[in-house]
Amino acid sequence: MTDNGHDYARGDEIDLSEADAAGLLQMGAISDGQLLPAKLEDLDSMKLDELKAVAEREQIDLDGATKKADIIAAIKAKREAA
Repeated sequence: MTDNGHDYARGDEIDLSEADAAGLLQMGAISDGQLLPAKLEDLDSMKLDELKAVAEREQIDLDGATKKADIIAAIKAKREAA
């Protein structure tokens, strides 16, 4: 795979935004087992679309939440309950 002029070999680890990872999952380019879990402390620095992608990937019902703080709270609550 090539991205921005850099060639990646099978098995290489790369940093992706949550939104990019969700897109690759939906396309079937990667599997869930290839993703490393996001860290709780990273949530605050994520953009809204990235947070929504995390929630979708982790099958978290946002129950209509649209504000960043509410989505972060929902993600943290689900993770802590697991």
